[in-house]
Amino acid sequence: MTGNENIAYDELRDRLRRFVRRQVENDYAVEEICAQTLAELVEAERRKPIVNRNALAYDIARKRIVDWIRAGKKRRLEQIEPNEETLADTQRSAIDEFEDRQLIDVALKTLNARECKISYLHYIKEMSYHVIAGVLGMSEVAVRKGAGRAFVKLRKKFKR
Repeated sequence: MTGNENIAYDELRDRLRRFVRRQVENDYAVEEICAQTLAELVEAERRKPIVNRNALAYDIARKRIVDWIRAGKKRRLEQIEPNEETLADTQRSAIDEFEDRQLIDVALKTLNARECKISYLHYIKEMSYHVIAGVLGMSEVAVRKGAGRAFVKLRKKFKR
């Protein structure tokens, strides 16, 4: 590779990092996905000339992100170091937690399976609609509509 190609790859690597970090907040995973993407890109360029390197790189990165999520390597929430405030919050009675879980279970039963999956992936796992669409094999518009319907159903259930 020439000096200009190295600079182009360095700039592409930086843009890919920012792109991947929007979906994956685990730094190790971001670096791993970027490395896999660039390795696959270099291999593709060895086989035949690439017309649009950036478009291919982003396409490969999207596929790697979806693969990573499907494989269950989604980031773990960082442990919060306990202090007086967090300890007070965790001392809720078991009865309150049981009642909350019952309310949530009843509300979730009003959703169909797809709406339940979409809600779980978006609100609990914090995935974007774009990534959920890739994981579930749906269009992004269908995911957005499903999430909206689920939210309306849950809001109606909790207003009662």
